[in-house]
Amino acid sequence: MSWNTDLFLTVNRYVGRWHVIDRIAVFGAKWAIYLLILGVGIYVYGEVDGDAVQLLSVGGAMMSVLVFALGTSYLLARLYPHERPETELPQSKQLIDLLPIEMWKSFPSDHTLIAFLLAYVMILSQGKLTAFGTLSFLWATYIALSRIVVGVHYPRDILGGFLLASLWGYICSRIFGFTLWMLPV
Repeated sequence: MSWNTDLFLTVNRYVGRWHVIDRIAVFGAKWAIYLLILGVGIYVYGEVDGDAVQLLSVGGAMMSVLVFALGTSYLLARLYPHERPETELPQSKQLIDLLPIEMWKSFPSDHTLIAFLLAYVMILSQGKLTAFGTLSFLWATYIALSRIVVGVHYPRDILGGFLLASLWGYICSRIFGFTLWMLPV
């Protein structure tokens, strides 16, 4: 077996032993990303002081990067198709059910990609590491690791999502500079 499968099965064998940890992981895998999106949205709104033009400019830049990043993710999924753990390892335990539309790809993890991309935007937008940037990064890590614990992604998928977010975070910093709030309007 590969390191990827070994690590997944090592984590997966503990599923169901500690119900509190299972619930925390389910929340992280399903709902935590929405809190991150909400938090980033509120933060961005506060940073631009409600200026509609600036808000649209920053929002447009963030959506553009997200579209290109997800496009790259889907391209990678087509070039390097990988099944989800439940398909390849029927003996594995899964704590959440996926919609049929979510079953077609495992690599890279889109939840991880989006979470870390948002965290990078928060860090890069300020040009330095702040408390909110650090919290966003830690929250993204929680989301990513939860996807392994609940049994819907392999560690390889999480690593792929993280690396893709890092690449697009870097591209974003090169295109927009280090302060998104200063985009020309």
